[in-house]
Amino acid sequence: MYNVGFSFTASGSVSDYTPAVVDEVRATIATNANVDVNAVTVTVTSGSVVLAVEIATQTAADAQTVEQAIAPVVSTPEAIQTILAPVSLPITVVAVTAAVSSTNVNTGTTVVYSGGPAALSSSSDGDTSGMLVVVIIAVVVAIVAVAVAAIVIKKRSGKKSTTIVRAIPTTTIANPVATSSTSATAAGEIAIEMENKDAI
Repeated sequence: MYNVGFSFTASGSVSDYTPAVVDEVRATIATNANVDVNAVTVTVTSGSVVLAVEIATQTAADAQTVEQAIAPVVSTPEAIQTILAPVSLPITVVAVTAAVSSTNVNTGTTVVYSGGPAALSSSSDGDTSGMLVVVIIAVVVAIVAVAVAAIVIKKRSGKKSTTIVRAIPTTTIANPVATSSTSATAAGEIAIEMENKDAI
């Protein structure tokens, strides 16, 4: 199942859009979309007045047909206002807030209508080719990553590793419980011996 939708902002307040007015809007949109009025849902929300329209269709091909019929007559505020002229409430359309788009109800994928018949061709009913392409790309990327990692590991294992150790200067802190003595070695290193007088 697919929903073709768009929304627009109109003047007035939400209370102006009574159920009777909403039914008139639904009927006008159904006529322009060439669908049954029962396929059209109009939701009115605040934010000035935002009317969100959804037209239910059964297949991607039906959605394309509805998009092609409705998109030209709802593309601008003036166009929407023209088709709503028969509604008993004078409606001034301020802005188109969402362009015509189709949503596959099963997958949640939304495609904005681009003006041509190919807008939904890649998301036909039950078609998983898009998902298959993503899986194939992911597998190829994983194989390349493993190959690169193997090459890096192989190159590193052929080299000898060298560890450099440097002397770190230290500071002696007086401990009243322990005594210490220091002595210098021939290599310039300092040896520290500590003796604990009282165990804690």
